[in-house]
Amino acid sequence: MGPCAFAKLCEILRGIGCLKDTRNASIEEQVAKFLYILAHNERIRTVSFFFRRSNEIISRHFHNVLRAVIYLEDQFLLQPNGAEVPQQIRNSHRFYPYFKDCVEAIDGTHIRVKVSAKDAPRYRGRKEYTTQNVLAACDFDMRFTYVLPGWEGTASDSRIIKNALSREDKLIIPRGKYYLVDAGFMLRSGLMAPYRGVRYHLKEYSARGPENVEELFNHRHSSLRNVIERTFGVLKKRFPIISGMTEPFFPVDTVTEIILACCILHNYLMGVDPDERLIAEVDQEISNDDIHNEARNNRNDSDADARRGAILRTSIATRMWNDYSLKMSKTLKKKTDNESKATNMRWTDDMDGFLLNVMLEEQNNGNRPNGIWTSHAFSNMCKKCSESFGYTVEKGNIKNRIKTLKGTFHSCYDLFKNMSGFAWNPITALFEAEDEVWEPLIEANSNAKKWKRTPIHHYEKLFDLFSKDRANGEGSISAKEKVRRWEKDREDSVNLEENIDCFGEFSMPNVDSYSPRVSPSYSCETSSKKAKKTPEMVEMLEKQMEIFQSGIDNVAASIRQGNEIAKEGLAIMMQGHEIAKEGLAIMERGRPRCYSEDEVFSELVKIGIPTEHQLDAMLFLIKDPTKMRAFFGVPTTELRRQILLKMMYPKEP
Repeated sequence: MGPCAFAKLCEILRGIGCLKDTRNASIEEQVAKFLYILAHNERIRTVSFFFRRSNEIISRHFHNVLRAVIYLEDQFLLQPNGAEVPQQIRNSHRFYPYFKDCVEAIDGTHIRVKVSAKDAPRYRGRKEYTTQNVLAACDFDMRFTYVLPGWEGTASDSRIIKNALSREDKLIIPRGKYYLVDAGFMLRSGLMAPYRGVRYHLKEYSARGPENVEELFNHRHSSLRNVIERTFGVLKKRFPIISGMTEPFFPVDTVTEIILACCILHNYLMGVDPDERLIAEVDQEISNDDIHNEARNNRNDSDADARRGAILRTSIATRMWNDYSLKMSKTLKKKTDNESKATNMRWTDDMDGFLLNVMLEEQNNGNRPNGIWTSHAFSNMCKKCSESFGYTVEKGNIKNRIKTLKGTFHSCYDLFKNMSGFAWNPITALFEAEDEVWEPLIEANSNAKKWKRTPIHHYEKLFDLFSKDRANGEGSISAKEKVRRWEKDREDSVNLEENIDCFGEFSMPNVDSYSPRVSPSYSCETSSKKAKKTPEMVEMLEKQMEIFQSGIDNVAASIRQGNEIAKEGLAIMMQGHEIAKEGLAIMERGRPRCYSEDEVFSELVKIGIPTEHQLDAMLFLIKDPTKMRAFFGVPTTELRRQILLKMMYPKEP
């Protein structure tokens, strides 16, 4: 961020009134601290040393600026209305008129978070560490228009976008328009996903161009949707605090707010200081990245909106292919079948039951810490399944089957959780209920109809294994929802203060001089009506005051008694301290003194030992500690000289 962009940002924050200069720190200093932490991913204590401020001051300024930046969401997070065709589409013959109804691109990205061991299984998805899955939409100018952080890392993109379409601050799809999404999302009339099982990533077309209608559609779809990946790359490169591979220093709720603030700042900078060098670096990294398969939504959506989406995609792809064929002036060969896939292992219900029993056994043996199966657990599963099934079962077979079972369970669990009237029958393996209970559920969710006749075996075992791993999205929140929550908290705080003021102005009635015609009132009431007190209420107030006074007396007596006990304990401690000091002094007096070589040599020089005999005398004394103590025990210099000579040269008898 350049100086001009920094100064303009400070002026914007000053203008909205959410950030103010303090006696010791200007808005510029507070924003500088905030940006330093985002750009360097530093701890609060490191920044406090750099800025010569206390940890508490740095933390308070950081959160003040963080909140102020999120309040800018209504200026920098603006959803499209679909009135105009994006310039990047309108000016390209590869995209126009085929994608003329496309407004933006949507994708999710994983950002590392720090959570407790209890919550870790919900946040540890396809990554080896805990993350939250952030859903975002961006336009073709690489600016975010909608951001929804907070969902756990195990949540799929399809599940998050369904939630985004039904929230209070929901993702808006203009009528007759659609967003570009990858294969991890469901195909809808408003969500244009690519063909599955067909080449998609741009790098896959570098050596061989598209050869059929589906490949051509996927190639151009990927070229256009690539803007969201580039935007995520620039965001993380600009703000290392959300791209670090190490565990973050802030709790998960603060990380959610940091993500929102970083997206808002990114949009601001794309308008005033886009940094083309940074964008070029990200483009180069994306082109050099290895191809990775996206997590795919394998469900066969059959509702009406999915069919409309499929029809729309087919019409776009067909028109695009016809124009492409005419331009190339040649007939492309028909689509070839995909290479025969390796035959998958067939699982039966009995095999599933055996695998689930083994998994429960391994879990009870402690081989699933924090929701992660250990290598030892997988080895035991493979060994026991191979022995039971009669052929080799590899780790990949186990992991794929666990993924399938987990997905099936979650579909059922989400549908029937907290639903009254339904019960799972272990004999039929069906969820059973009366027809009048099924009808409203099927009407609200067409996918529920299949579970009326489709059994789900071993549901109780699946519940024990996977119910705690299910992401619930309780921490997800958009910038607009965050601002509304802050506003509500502020209103509640103001109302609480008003109530406290009202109680502060209330005076207890004088019971002794009570008159039924006079009643106390709250000064904050606007009504002129006075509540009349009855003798029964007066008696109740007297009893309550007596109980209250008795409680206060008991507390005061306990405090006084505690003070006396504390004084006695302190006196005993002081007495013990004095005894310990005396004992230490006695020990010091009785402990033999150890003299260093420097002290011995200095004393020999002092008593006048000739130079040629000084080393011999020093070695003589050092060799025998008893003689050294005798030497230093003599009080005068002359006597020390005499005793040394007698010890070194004793007279023969």
